Amino acid sequence: MKSTALLLLSLVGLATASEHHHAHHFLVNNVGSSPTDGFSRVSFDAQRDGHVQVPCNADPATHYHFYGQYHSFTVHDDELGWNCKDPHGTHPRSEMSLISKKFMGGKNQFQAWLTVPQGTYGVNLMQVFGGDQHNTAFMLHIYKEDGGSLWRYHHDKIKGGMWDKEFKLNVIHDSESEKVSVYIDDEYHGTYDTNGRSKLGYYYFKTGVYMQTEQSHTMKVKVRDITLWKKQ
Repeated sequence: MKSTALLLLSLVGLATASEHHHAHHFLVNNVGSSPTDGFSRVSFDAQRDGHVQVPCNADPATHYHFYGQYHSFTVHDDELGWNCKDPHGTHPRSEMSLISKKFMGGKNQFQAWLTVPQGTYGVNLMQVFGGDQHNTAFMLHIYKEDGGSLWRYHHDKIKGGMWDKEFKLNVIHDSESEKVSVYIDDEYHGTYDTNGRSKLGYYYFKTGVYMQTEQSHTMKVKVRDITLWKKQ
């Protein structure tokens, strides 16, 4: 009788332990299921609040247009910078600045869906502007290796096979820890150091195409549903 009771207690204990194990596993799989968990949405309208920069001598309509839900950006590597007072001071770009929603502290997040066509490379697709050692805290480049690979600058490869594939991008900037975290299609792809606190005293996001190195002649990206989030 005593041995039977002990056996029953052991079985109950194993069942309870199994339940705890599976519950813990379930929670681990669902922690951070969305990068925006715990964030509040910032009031933002890209058409109203975004400021588009294109080569200074170019027709803006040939470099940027908005149709349906898509912002379409195009630039060529033989064009001028955006500022005609210093046309060679920066690389060519067709880019939307979100400076109207600049931030100074807390955790701030950029979210959008991007599509990069095959043959676009050597270009920046998104950046967090504001740094100490450099002008930026973070830049997301794409290069032609591995079917279009995303990189932090040209230092850290994030993910390959990204041409002709719409992907969801979330970038979280933490101004206190001076870190940036990257999510592709809600999957975590690393946390990186920024370039120190912004010399400007604030930061802001940008997206589009901004030529870098080893570039294609024509660079394009489509961006939709740009959303900003904040956590204090």
